[in-house]
Amino acid sequence: MSESPSTVSSFVVRCSSVQTPQADETMWRVRVTHVQSQEEWTVMSLSEAMATIEKVLERGKQVDGAGG
Repeated sequence: MSESPSTVSSFVVRCSSVQTPQADETMWRVRVTHVQSQEEWTVMSLSEAMATIEKVLERGKQVDGAGG
């Protein structure tokens, strides 16, 4: 089972806490970088980050499928 280089996608996920008026509530700023394209997105939760990553992976699958 060999994997073509175009099927590999790498992401860097950086998380930083954000101060909120409610001291007991922690919010997050999450920056997602797609390594291959250097595109970046900023979202406010890990679930949004995962949804963004999934969209990028789906987009890559469509591009791979169109070329072959």
